[in-house]
Amino acid sequence: MSSFERKILPTKITLIRLKRSLAFAKKVKKILEDKREVILHELDKLIDEVTEEKKKIYEPLYDAYYALYEAYMSESNINLNSLITVTPYSAEVNIKEENLMGVKIPRFTVKFEKGTIPYGFIGTPSSLDRALKKFQEIIPLLISCAEKENAIYKLAEELKKTQRQVNALKHIIIPNYERAIYNIVATLEEREREDFVRLKKIKAVLERRAKYGK
Repeated sequence: MSSFERKILPTKITLIRLKRSLAFAKKVKKILEDKREVILHELDKLIDEVTEEKKKIYEPLYDAYYALYEAYMSESNINLNSLITVTPYSAEVNIKEENLMGVKIPRFTVKFEKGTIPYGFIGTPSSLDRALKKFQEIIPLLISCAEKENAIYKLAEELKKTQRQVNALKHIIIPNYERAIYNIVATLEEREREDFVRLKKIKAVLERRAKYGK
């Protein structure tokens, strides 16, 4: 008998409470199992999406770095570094949180000024323009991949937590309630049998006294 069962008084009120607790524990277990299935489905979907997005990144990323390499080969490193340093350019980044199965997932959107180049055309190679354009195309994809990989990590942690809760309910809490209910029912039935035998004996004594006056 566990410490949980030893602390329980074998009464009808306790039995009612335990049955209610058991029913509630089973409902919670079902909810957590459904949550686990949804998380698993979402993880599979995110992994597939990240895999496909990464395939789309490799070629433009190679093109961007190759264009940048051409720019460095056509201009001195000092000129390009100076150009990059003095060029005031920024993108608009918006962040919002999405609640996914109780897990907060940050979502990012990046906007660049379309049709604008953050430096003058004079004295700069066309390969630098191509590199900038390629990097602008890639950055949203990189952010999307990072966003999804972060979601995968957080959902995986939530999956572990959910599985631990399911295991605790399945292997500890629910069996404890079921054993306690079984023991209380057995105890109450034994008491009823004892009471029945006792009442039968009392009835026999009363009938004998009524018959013989003793």
